[in-house]
Amino acid sequence: MATIPPPLFPTSPIIETHGPGLVGVLLNVMLYGTQIVQTFTYFDTYHRDPVWMKVFVGVLFLADTLNAMFSAGWIFKLMIIEFSNLQAYLNADWLLSADPAMGGLIAAACQGFFAWRLYILTGSWLVGAFVALLACCVAVGGVGIGIGLGITPDLTNIEHFRPWVFVWLLPGLICDVTITITMTYYLRTARQRTAGFKRTETILRKVVALTIQNCLLTTLCAAGDLISYLTTPKGYHIGFSFPIPKLYSNAVMTSLNSRARLKNMTSAWETYHDNSMDSSGESGQRRPNEVYNLSTSQPQVFVETSVVTDAKVGSIKRDL
Repeated sequence: MATIPPPLFPTSPIIETHGPGLVGVLLNVMLYGTQIVQTFTYFDTYHRDPVWMKVFVGVLFLADTLNAMFSAGWIFKLMIIEFSNLQAYLNADWLLSADPAMGGLIAAACQGFFAWRLYILTGSWLVGAFVALLACCVAVGGVGIGIGLGITPDLTNIEHFRPWVFVWLLPGLICDVTITITMTYYLRTARQRTAGFKRTETILRKVVALTIQNCLLTTLCAAGDLISYLTTPKGYHIGFSFPIPKLYSNAVMTSLNSRARLKNMTSAWETYHDNSMDSSGESGQRRPNEVYNLSTSQPQVFVETSVVTDAKVGSIKRDL
């Protein structure tokens, strides 16, 4: 009787439960490398930022470091130390319990940062307070799941965490969508008000694109986490939960570090404009309806545009 050859890819009892977790940890560590570069760039470039902003970035980096260490420690313990102990794969230890707790706190801190940006942009405390309230729900939900895993570490029965999952992920989705829509709306409105100012339109277009990019990945990842948790008992949702904190922190750092690029763009445009004015025999000073200043010495992008019409002079000031 002919022997049946072994399968090319042998199946494993943990491939559907902990395989996604391994992929998620790898993504977490990869994004942590990006966060290291982002943090170094920030402290090397923005020396004049206020102290509270530097403290916020430092604390965020410390939390990301601990999160990466706990995630890597969890998968190392399973794959190396507890390699032959299948019981270890059925229960959550403190390293795994720390992931949703720290993930919720990091996400809430980043969403709180964007809530502050929304308040500066819109001038409305209602919008900022709404986003901040959702961020608090994210923190409470993440910490609640972490405590629940510590009390009931059985991973074969995670249905009792369903209310906490909703408190953790659903407000986060609503928060990300609110941030994206609100910032895009106000930035596009400002762009329409500055129609005809090519430099202004270009910079605002860049800011709008950056805003959408920052929130898109976090929204998709959180949506994937929630949908996979609700639709399948397998561990696919774990693969989404590990990268989420790093996506949020990288979104914040990208938003902060992009100011230097916008400043360089503005300086290059000013040089081109001045050279064009000089070559045409005109003075290097702009006319009143061409005034545009972009200051990036502060943690916000400050835009001031003076518009001259036949009836009045309007001044639009926004902190982005």
